[in-house]
Amino acid sequence: MPGELSVVGFDGIHVDGLRHDLTTLAQPSTAKGRAAGETVVRMLAGEPVTDTAFASELHIGDTTAPPRA
Repeated sequence: MPGELSVVGFDGIHVDGLRHDLTTLAQPSTAKGRAAGETVVRMLAGEPVTDTAFASELHIGDTTAPPRA
């Protein structure tokens, strides 16, 4: 890796024992959980709900490479 295959995570985790620094998309898990809970409460109360967007941060590790030419 990444000579033959690129690997990207989606939850910002650090994998213990992995000898590579995983490229991953770190998401705001606390804010996402809070928004999900608030949405459920609104739904149960019969109130309208809206979509929520969150900013994520891409951590470039050593498990990805540019595409081959």
